[in-house]
Amino acid sequence: MAYDLRIGVFPVAFQAGMSQSWFGSAVRAEYGVHRNLDIGVSARLPWANVTGDTSQQTYSFAGLLVLHIQQELTREKLSGTLYPEDTPMITGTGGGTDHDFDMPVGQRLGGPRMGTDHPGGEAEMRSLISLRLGFIYTRSVESTRDTPAIHVINQLPMLNAGFGWGTHWNLDPQVTGKSEVGFRRYFIDALATLPSLVSYRVLDTKAPITPNMVPVGVRIGVEGSIDAFFHSAPGVGFAYTLELGALPGRAGLEGYLFLGLGLALDGATHRR
Repeated sequence: MAYDLRIGVFPVAFQAGMSQSWFGSAVRAEYGVHRNLDIGVSARLPWANVTGDTSQQTYSFAGLLVLHIQQELTREKLSGTLYPEDTPMITGTGGGTDHDFDMPVGQRLGGPRMGTDHPGGEAEMRSLISLRLGFIYTRSVESTRDTPAIHVINQLPMLNAGFGWGTHWNLDPQVTGKSEVGFRRYFIDALATLPSLVSYRVLDTKAPITPNMVPVGVRIGVEGSIDAFFHSAPGVGFAYTLELGALPGRAGLEGYLFLGLGLALDGATHRR
């Protein structure tokens, strides 16, 4: 069974930026329309600006196509937690009787055999290498490199194109003793826009300046989910996104770090 509907809800997310940092909320959703194609949407909406220019509200909306150019099912050995198989019993009947001199030498020098919760277990993983193509519309605050810095509010559409790789798993309880569902994906994207498509407004000054335009940027990150915490709802679990990037814009590149931790709501709509 493939969990092809993957939703991450982040009630509280944080973004640290060069010109503005905020707390807010975010959501992402993606669906596997075909074995080789996923589509996705996402949104980020700040509700409390904490540093930098706190007077401007920003946001971001995005759509994404992911084409899997290579995928394979591989069997991987499972790592487990070591624990003593046979813990020695305490045999003394009174205080002070259980000490080294009352135990056989072999027991003093040895120890119980160690076992693992996945003894010799293997599981099938779905590994993917993908091309990514998407569209982003964002409103962001950026700073010029002047002294003192001048803040600029940008509204800009961007295309993103990149590369991703990751792993999906849906492990049977007979293999691990419990259900394990989730995915992990790494990605790197180039961001690009055209100066004619960018609208901007200079803040903090009445001077008629025209900031220098930087039309390209980049982002890298990791995202995924760890599900099956509840036996009755294997598609419910923990979702995460960590992203580091530099946005293009009228004031130059705007660096940021985004962190989202929240709820995963994944589902299987058909068998593969």
